[in-house]
Amino acid sequence: MPVLGTIENRSDSFLLAEVRRTGQGIELRQRACGTRFKPVLGVKIEMPPAAVRRLPASTIRFVRGDGDRLHARPWSVAWAEQDLDGDGKPGVTIDVESPWCSGQIQVASRAVSQASGTLVDGGMDAAIEVVTDQRILAASAWCLRAGSKDERLEQRGQVRYRPVPAGTTCETLAARPWPVHVELPDQK
Repeated sequence: MPVLGTIENRSDSFLLAEVRRTGQGIELRQRACGTRFKPVLGVKIEMPPAAVRRLPASTIRFVRGDGDRLHARPWSVAWAEQDLDGDGKPGVTIDVESPWCSGQIQVASRAVSQASGTLVDGGMDAAIEVVTDQRILAASAWCLRAGSKDERLEQRGQVRYRPVPAGTTCETLAARPWPVHVELPDQK
């Protein structure tokens, strides 16, 4: 929905990664287990769990840099018009709920990310930058069709990878608190 000015938002992505150490650094093969979006201006959005489970996995290669720093080469996660979430509609369906307009939008997306971090507590803390090109494919309500537009989002954030027992799956973690909570500087 268009908003006059700049607003700050927050999204949390919960990932499960397989780690492989290489001579040059660390390779991660990760997939999304869940995502959570903080409501903004009374608007709540949700990517249904079935859609999250079907998002493409990504491979990230961190190589050693200066000192203790590891730097990831840019990587991407993308989907187009194909019915990625299996709901019979193009792209991925996002549920939108607001006091003035609710419904579903279908989106295509391409996100290119890069990160750098340090090894901490058997895992890694990293700063991440993500540029996402999002295309609106369809919307269920006229107000969503009128207010939604293709856009480029540039985001910065933090990622924390922590070890979990071998054989852990997204499903085995679902009933327990997530292993990591990231405190943002403005929450202290």
